[in-house]
Amino acid sequence: MRSEVRRLISKDRLVICDSLNYIKGFRYELFCIAKEAQTTYAVLYCDANEDTCQWLNMQKDETERYEKNVISELIARFEEPQATNRWDSPLFTIKIGTGDGPVSENDKNLDHCDAVSVPKQVQLPVNEIFTWLTEVGHSSFLHFTQTAPLMSADFLYFLDRITQKVVKSVVDQQRTAVCGDTFAVPNCAESDEKVLFIRRRSVAELSRLRRQFITYMKMHPIEDIDRIAQLFVHYLNANP
Repeated sequence: MRSEVRRLISKDRLVICDSLNYIKGFRYELFCIAKEAQTTYAVLYCDANEDTCQWLNMQKDETERYEKNVISELIARFEEPQATNRWDSPLFTIKIGTGDGPVSENDKNLDHCDAVSVPKQVQLPVNEIFTWLTEVGHSSFLHFTQTAPLMSADFLYFLDRITQKVVKSVVDQQRTAVCGDTFAVPNCAESDEKVLFIRRRSVAELSRLRRQFITYMKMHPIEDIDRIAQLFVHYLNANP
């Protein structure tokens, strides 16, 4: 799906990635893809509690339903979008199963779901989303690109070298780490963010994340080279 979004997205085309998108690291990747394409980006969050999700699942044809435990496991793994995260912003949230309104004959058996807010009756903020994608966000993006700081002559060199050191350090330290451990990496002060160990990652996976981070940093260079390692650690922790 990631490759399809990358293939289709452009300044002149609206791409809707209608999927679970429940891992924040994946949403971050989509955000970076949009920035690479120099176009706008937004997140639409369908907010529903587990009871509502289970009820909606039961309304499907029996052959299309998920097992109940699958729904529960997906919810347990779901990383809720936060408007304060740049990769989740702007965040448009619609509530499912929390509205007030008359119940139709077909919806009298909703129990814990309010008829007015089942998916078929939800009013999407289409105008607001469209305005952001085509006007407000586009103007903000142009302003940002026009005022972005120029890369210093040494920036790319240090970006490549520092991220290589971090990847090597992670590969070495994760050999003896247990889930929940944190460890410091080169060029990152003890007081700065540390790598959180959740699982052992391959060199190939870490190299892929490194390339993505470098691509993003080339578009958003920073003047303080000493922060590169800290930002890369933050990126790794955001992609567990």
